[in-house]
Amino acid sequence: VSTQSTWDKRLMKPIIPVMDINLITTLCYILDGLLTEENCPTGTPSETYEKYFVFACIWAFGGPLPSDGSTDYKLVFSNWWKKEFSTIRIAEHGTVFDYYLTRQREFAPWSDIVPAYNHNVDLIKEQGVQAVVVETSDSVRITYFVNLLFQNKRPALLVGTAGTGKTTIVRSKLQALDTTEMIHRTINFNSSTDSRTLQAIMELSLDKKSGRQFGPPGRKKLVFFVDDLNMPEPDKYGTQSAIALLRQHFDYKFWYDRQKMTIKEIVSVQYIAAMNPKAGSFTVNERLERHFGIFACSMPDRTDLKTIVTAILRGHLAGFSRDAQALTEKLTAATIELHKEVSKTFLPTAIKFHYQFNLRDMMNIIAGLLLADAVRFEPIDLVTLWVHECERTFCDRMVSDMDAMKYQELVQDKVRGHFGDLGTMDDLLPEPLVYTPLCPPGGDENLYTRVMTYPDLYRVLHAKLEDYNDSYARMDLVLFNQAMEHLCRISRILHNPRGNALLVGVGGSGKQSLARLASHICNLDVFQIQVTSLYGISEFRLDLQQLYLKAGQKGHQFSFIITDSQIPDPRMLVYLNDLLSSGFIPDLFSVEERDAIESGMVNEVKASGHPDFGNKDVCWEYFINKVRNNLHACICLSPVGEDFRAWCRKFPALTNCTIIDWFHPWPQQALVSVAERFLADVELGGEDMVVTIAEHMAFVHGAVNDASVTFGEIERRHNYTTPKSFLELIDLYKVMLSQKRVDLEEMISRLVTGIQKLKESSEQVKDLQIALQREQVIVNEKAEGTDRLLEYVGKERVIVEEQNAIAEVEEGKTNELVREVEAQERECSEDLERAQPIVAQAIAALNTLNKSNLTELKSMPKPPPDVVMVTGAVMVLMSPPGKIPKDRSWAAAKKMMTNLTQWLKDMETFDRDNIPPPNIEVLEPVVTQEAFQPAAVEKKSFAAASLARWVLAMVKYYRIRCDVRPKEERLAEAQEKLASSRAALRKVQDKVGELKAKLDVLVRQFEEARDDKMVIEERARKTQEKLNLAERLTGGLADENVRWGA
Repeated sequence: VSTQSTWDKRLMKPIIPVMDINLITTLCYILDGLLTEENCPTGTPSETYEKYFVFACIWAFGGPLPSDGSTDYKLVFSNWWKKEFSTIRIAEHGTVFDYYLTRQREFAPWSDIVPAYNHNVDLIKEQGVQAVVVETSDSVRITYFVNLLFQNKRPALLVGTAGTGKTTIVRSKLQALDTTEMIHRTINFNSSTDSRTLQAIMELSLDKKSGRQFGPPGRKKLVFFVDDLNMPEPDKYGTQSAIALLRQHFDYKFWYDRQKMTIKEIVSVQYIAAMNPKAGSFTVNERLERHFGIFACSMPDRTDLKTIVTAILRGHLAGFSRDAQALTEKLTAATIELHKEVSKTFLPTAIKFHYQFNLRDMMNIIAGLLLADAVRFEPIDLVTLWVHECERTFCDRMVSDMDAMKYQELVQDKVRGHFGDLGTMDDLLPEPLVYTPLCPPGGDENLYTRVMTYPDLYRVLHAKLEDYNDSYARMDLVLFNQAMEHLCRISRILHNPRGNALLVGVGGSGKQSLARLASHICNLDVFQIQVTSLYGISEFRLDLQQLYLKAGQKGHQFSFIITDSQIPDPRMLVYLNDLLSSGFIPDLFSVEERDAIESGMVNEVKASGHPDFGNKDVCWEYFINKVRNNLHACICLSPVGEDFRAWCRKFPALTNCTIIDWFHPWPQQALVSVAERFLADVELGGEDMVVTIAEHMAFVHGAVNDASVTFGEIERRHNYTTPKSFLELIDLYKVMLSQKRVDLEEMISRLVTGIQKLKESSEQVKDLQIALQREQVIVNEKAEGTDRLLEYVGKERVIVEEQNAIAEVEEGKTNELVREVEAQERECSEDLERAQPIVAQAIAALNTLNKSNLTELKSMPKPPPDVVMVTGAVMVLMSPPGKIPKDRSWAAAKKMMTNLTQWLKDMETFDRDNIPPPNIEVLEPVVTQEAFQPAAVEKKSFAAASLARWVLAMVKYYRIRCDVRPKEERLAEAQEKLASSRAALRKVQDKVGELKAKLDVLVRQFEEARDDKMVIEERARKTQEKLNLAERLTGGLADENVRWGA
C-alpha cells in the first residue's frame, strides 16, 4: 500500500482529486465485500487472501482513474502494476482491469459474464432507445463493485462526464431491488439546491420511529440516489450547504429539526451518488468525498461502442434483406468514427459550450435508424437515413454556417469511405435530405420516409397550417425551405418517445410558432403559461401540477412550450431541470396530494399487469413514467446575453436531456419569400415590382447584418438584427406607403370635390323644390290610411282575447290528465325496475353457460333426478302455448339439446314478457322443491345449476309482470284520454294562433304604415333643410365657382 500510495502522488491523475485516506477506505470497503465466509471459509490458504487483496487494490487505487482522456491512465496503471507486482500474474493480454476473480479464485475476463442483449421493440417504442441497456465489460464491472459496496451498506460515487452511463447503471441497480425490503428515491442536484431544499426532499420519505429517530416506512431500508452531486452553487463563503448537510449525516447520523431545533436521528438510510467532473463546482467537499468508494465511468472504448451499436442495429435489421443486414458493421463503424471526428473537431468553448458529444448523441442516431422498416428501406435508403440522423444529431446544434460546412466535409468523407460502393455521392447525399413521417407515399402518416422535393413537403405542411388556422388563432407563416426543415426537425423530436426539444435562436426567428404547428401536427395539445406582473414560482408550480395531473392521470398528450421571456424567476428552471432529467419534481406535490395520486393510479397499475400494484412507490413510478410518455417539452431560448449560457451551466438537463435545434439567420431566399408574402396584398404595379422591392428589402437587411458585425468588431458592442426586425421593416414600409398614398389622394380630391359640389348644388336646388311638393302630398295620404288601420286592429284584438280565454280552460283540463298519466307511468316504471335485477340474474346465469359445459351436461349417461328435473323445467318454460311436453325425461332433454348453439341462442332470445300462464302453473310445484335449488344442483352439474337459476329468474319475472299488466292497461286508457284532450286543446290553440297571426299581421301593417309616415315626414323636413342650405351655398360661392373652374 505504501508503494502504491507513493506512485499515486507522483503519477496518478484520478478523475477528481482523491485523498490517500479515501483510497484506503475504498480498499477496506472492497475487502469487506470480498472476504466473506462464503469466499474465504475456515482453512482458506494465504494465496487466496493475496488474490483477493490484489483484486481489491487494483480497483481501490485504479478505480478513480479515467481512460477516455488524452491519456489512458488505466492502461498506465495496468502496465505499472504488472511491472511492480509480478508475483501474482493476472493476464498477459489486456489490462488488469479486464479481469475479475471467479468463485474458483481464478482471474477470468469480465467479458465472460456480460449478459447477451435482448432486442425489446416494445420498450423502444414506449421509452425510446435511451432506455435500452446493452451491457458491456465496463458496465458489468462498475455494476459489480456498486453491488459489492451496496451489500455492505457502503456508499459508492460514480464519476464521469455526461452520457457515460452513470445514471443508467445506478437506476438498473435500484430497479432490481426487492421493494418489499428496500425503497429508493432519486434526488437530482442543481445549482439552486441548498440544505433546506435537500432536507425537505429527504424528509418526505421518512417517518417518525420512536423518540427522535426517523427512518423509512415500516422495516424497509431506504436508498437515496443523489445525481449530479457537485452541482450546488457555493455561497459567498465557498460552502455548498446541501453537501454540508449530507456530510453531517454521514459523520454524525443526524441533522436538526429546523423548527424545533432538536436532533433528528436518521436510520436505515444509505446513499449512492453520481457526478460530472466537468460541470457545476467540478469537485465536492473532501470531508464528504472520503466516505464514498469512487469509481470513474469513462466513455466506452471503441470495442464497447461497437458492441452496443452492433447489438441494437442487428436486432432491428433482423427482418431486413441480406444486403441491408450486411450494412450493420459499416453503419456501426461509420457512426463511431464520425462521432470521434466530430468530438475532436468541434471542441467546446465559452460560446459553444454545448459542443459536448457523448453516448447519448450516438443513441440518438441509432434511434433514427430504428425508424426504418424492412418494406420500404433498401440498403441505399439506410445510408441516406443514417446521414440524415447524423445531421439531426450533430449539425442541428452547430452555431454557425462555417461549423456546419466543416461537419458536411466530415460526413462526406465517411460516406465516401464506407458506402461509396453503393452508389454515387448524389445518390447517397440527395437534396433535399429530409426524413419525416408527415408525407409518406400513399398518404399514411407515421411512416418515416424521405421528402423527395420541397414542393411536395410544402403542400403537406401548408395543409397542416390551414388545419391549424381553422382550429386556433391564425398564424400567417411563410413556409420557406428553412422553416419547413425546422418544422420537420421539431416534429421528429416530438414524435420520438419522451422527446424534448431545445430551440435556440434570436427573438423573432419563428421558434414558438413552429413549435405550436409541430405540436398540432403530432396531435399534441399545446400548454403555455400566461405570465403576468404577479406571476411567480407559486403560480408556475400550480400550472405544472395541473399539467402533470392531465398527462399522468387523464392520459392527455401535451407539448409544453416555454420561452425565455416566460421565465421571470430563475427558480422555475429547477422544476424544468427535474422535469427533463427524470420527470420527478420532489416538491411539486404535497404528501397528501401525492397519496391521492398514488391511490388513484392503483387500478390502472393493476390493469397493466404489474404484480405489486398495491405498492405506493410502484404507483408513483407508473404515474411519473406516464407523465414522461405523454409530456414533451419545447424550450425556446435566445443565445443573446449571458442567461442562456448561465442557465445551461447551472441546469445541465437543458442540454443533456433535450435535442438541440439551432436557428440560424434567415437566408436570402427566406427573406425574399417572406417579403413577397407580406407585400402580396399591396398594389405596387405588378409582380415584377413586388419581386424587386422584396429583393431590395432582403439586401438592406443583409447589409445591416454585415454592418452590425463590423460595428461589433470595432466598438466591441453588439447590435442584433433579427427576423422580427425584418418583419417590422416590411410593416413600416406598408404603413408609410399607405399614408403617403392617402395624403396625395386627399390633396387631389380637395379641388375636384369643391367644383363638383358647387355644380351639384345648383342642380339640386330645382330638384329639391319639386321633391318637397311631391312628398307633402304623400304625407297627407299616409296619415289617413294609418288612422283607418288603427280602428280595424282594435276590433280584431277583442276577438282574439275571447278565444284565448277558452284555450286556457282547455289547457287546464289537459294538464290535470297529464299529471294523472305521469303518476301511473311512474308506478309502472317502479314495478318494472324491480324486475330488472331478476332479468340480470337470468342473463348472468346464461352467460355462465358455454358449449363446453353444456356438452358436459349432455354427455351424462344417467344424470341425477335433480338434473333431469331442471332440464324438464326448461322444456316446460320454453314450450309454445298449449304444447306443454308430457315427456320430460332425460331422452327428451337430450333431444332438446341436439343443437347446443341454437338452444343457447333460443334461451338468450326467450320472450320473457309473454310466458304462457299454463307453463308457469306446471312449473310452480317444481321450482319450489328443495332439490331444484341451484346450490343443491350445482354439486351435481354446474350447467344444470345455471339452467335452474335461469328458470327461477323467469318464474319470478312472470309474477312481477302479472302485477304490472293491469296497471299498464289502465295507463293505456289514461293515455288515450290524454291524447283526445290534447287534440281538442290543439284545435282551440290552432284557432287562437290563426287569430293571433292575423292580428300580428295587422299590427305589423299598422306599425309599417306609421313608420312610413314618420320617414316621409322626416324626409320632407330634411329636403326643406337641404333646399335652404343649397340656396345659401350657391348664392355665397357664386364668385368662387367662376374662379375655381377657370
